[in-house]
Amino acid sequence: MILKSKRPLFHLTPKENWMNDPNGFSYFKGEYHLFYQYYPYNPYWGDMHWGHAKSKDLMSWEHLPIALRPDMEFDQDGCFSGSAVEDDGKLHIFYTAIRYSKSSISQSGNKIPADEKSLISTQAYAFTEDGIHFKKKKEPIIACPKEVGDEAYFRDPKVWKKDQYWYMVVGSKSLDKEQGNILVYKSSNLVDWQYLSSITKGDIGRMWECPDLFELEGKDIFLFSPIDGGEDEQKNIACYYTGSFNYEKGDFKFEDFDMLDYGFEYYAPQSMLDSKNRRILVGWLVMEEPLDANENWTGMMTLPRVLSLRNGRLQFDVVDEIKSYRRESLQKKDVVVNKQYELNFQHENTFEMNLEVEIKDNFELQLFSDEKKGLKLSYNSKNRQVVINREDVMNDSKAMVFGKERKSPQLLVNNNLKLRIFADKSVVEVFINDGQYVMSAIVNPREEQKKIIVKGNSPLKNIEIWRLEKIF
Repeated sequence: MILKSKRPLFHLTPKENWMNDPNGFSYFKGEYHLFYQYYPYNPYWGDMHWGHAKSKDLMSWEHLPIALRPDMEFDQDGCFSGSAVEDDGKLHIFYTAIRYSKSSISQSGNKIPADEKSLISTQAYAFTEDGIHFKKKKEPIIACPKEVGDEAYFRDPKVWKKDQYWYMVVGSKSLDKEQGNILVYKSSNLVDWQYLSSITKGDIGRMWECPDLFELEGKDIFLFSPIDGGEDEQKNIACYYTGSFNYEKGDFKFEDFDMLDYGFEYYAPQSMLDSKNRRILVGWLVMEEPLDANENWTGMMTLPRVLSLRNGRLQFDVVDEIKSYRRESLQKKDVVVNKQYELNFQHENTFEMNLEVEIKDNFELQLFSDEKKGLKLSYNSKNRQVVINREDVMNDSKAMVFGKERKSPQLLVNNNLKLRIFADKSVVEVFINDGQYVMSAIVNPREEQKKIIVKGNSPLKNIEIWRLEKIF
C-alpha cells in the first residue's frame, strides 16, 4: 500500500495541476513572494501561467490567484520564466512572452510548440502595487538582438540593481553553433534597456536557461541551467561559476565551476536577497507527472537554501525558519553499530536529522525503509563518495525519470562524515559536511516504508532527529 498522502508539508507544491520553474522570488511589503511556472488545467505542461504563493517564513505558503495569464497577443502561448524586483513601492515583474510559429497537441491534450525552434520569444513587463493584482505593459520591452541571439532561445530574464543602474541577464544560445550564452542588458529606469554584452563559455550545454548573477562575500556568482550540459539520465542540470563581473563592459571572468545539487531532478533555481541580507536559493524538483493516480499535482520546490562561501565555493544551508516546526526529538551519542541499528523514533517520514559518523568501514543509512528495502545513503571509504540510491522507493512511479543512483564528488572527511537530512513524505534533501554538497531526491515510499536503519560497523558519534509538523 502506498502512503495515503504524498504531498510534502514544507516543499511548496501547486494546489493542483502542473508546476515548474521558480519565478519572481522576492520580498515585498513584509512577505516572501514566490511565483512559478504553472498550468492550471491539468497536471501536465501546457501554456505557461505564473502561479503565485506568499509566506512570512518561507515554510508556510499561502496560495494566491494566478498572477500572469497568456492573455496578450505577444504572450498568447505562454508567460515563461522571469524575475521580480521591488522599487518605489511596486513589485516589478520581468518575464518571457511566448508565441508559437507552429504548434501541436500533447498526449495530455495541451497545446505545445511543434518543436523547440517554434518559440517566438520577447521579454515583457508587468507590475503590482498590492501583490495581488498585476498590470502588464501592452507591448514587449526587449526583442531578441538578431545579430547575437536566436528568438527561439531567448528567455528567463533575471534583474538586479548595482549602484544606480539595473541589470538583466537573459538565457540564450549562439547563432552559429550549439553553444549556450547569456545576454546582458542595462537600464536606469527599469523601462528602457540597453544591450551590453554576450557572455559564453563553450564547453557546457547548447543553451543556458534561467541565468542568475549576484555578488556574495566579495565574489560574483553566476548560476545557470544548461540544456544538455549533463550526463547519463539527467541531461539538463543546474550549476554555477564563481568569478568576477565587469559592470562597465558586461564581461564575466570565469573561475571555479560546480554543481548546485548532486542528486536528482534539481533544475532552474532562482535566488533573492531578503531583508536580513541573506542570499536565498530555491530550485525546482522536476516531475514528469503525478507520483500516482491518486495525486492531482506535479512538481515541487526545494526547501529555501541560504548561500555562503567556504574556500571559494558555495556552501548551502536550509533557512533557520524550519527550526520553528521541530516537535518531538531524540538525541544519542556514541552509538555502536554492529552490522545493523534501527533508530526507534516516530516521524511519519517528515523529519530533520543530523548525523555524525566516524568512518571505520563502509557505511549505509536507509531512510523510508521496511527493514529490507529503502532509500540508501551510503559512503564508500575507498572512493570517499556519498552515494544515494532510490531504486527501492520508486515503486513503479513514472514521475521520476532521471535514474536511480547519484554520487557526490570525492570528500575529504578525515574519518568523519556529517549529514543533515530533511525528509518530507515524498522528497529528501541531504546536506553533506555542513552543506559542502547537497543531494536531493523525489521518492515514492509505500505505507510500510517508515523506518530509519543504519548498516555497517562505523560508530555514530552523534544523532539528533526532530519530527517536523505543520498545523493547517
